[in-house]
Amino acid sequence: KTMEERNEIIKWAHQRAHLHEDILKTRITACAHDHAHFGKGPVDYSSKDGGYITDSVSIRVYNTTDIKEEDLLSLKTGIFKVPVNAAGEYVFTFSVTIDSFDQKMMASSYSFAKGGTKIEGTEIYADVGTSDTNDRAPGSRQIFLKLKENDEI
Repeated sequence: KTMEERNEIIKWAHQRAHLHEDILKTRITACAHDHAHFGKGPVDYSSKDGGYITDSVSIRVYNTTDIKEEDLLSLKTGIFKVPVNAAGEYVFTFSVTIDSFDQKMMASSYSFAKGGTKIEGTEIYADVGTSDTNDRAPGSRQIFLKLKENDEI
């Protein structure tokens, strides 16, 4: 009986160690860019100048790589979706050069949204300039979020 108990303890320890290894191997990286977002609505990355940054997509969840970059960050919608088995803490970074002048002198702003609802405190805002050549302001925002499977940012 002692040998059987010993083997069960070893089996449990190996399973536990593999679970921790799989968690530690988990990584998700998806970077996209675009130089042509105009108007209201979500920022997408689907213009002729947009797309994934070469070699930036690094997807591995629980030691598997069966997730496509399009399923993680959609270029058409600009939405990031948390994959199955990938709930956890995420860092999002957004950088922009805000071209704030238009005919109506409307201020420009960007913010993160979760499930279509603006996340308070994430706004980047600019209303600088007096003409369409003197109106650019750089801005960036980095946020940390605890997300569940299928959450959308």
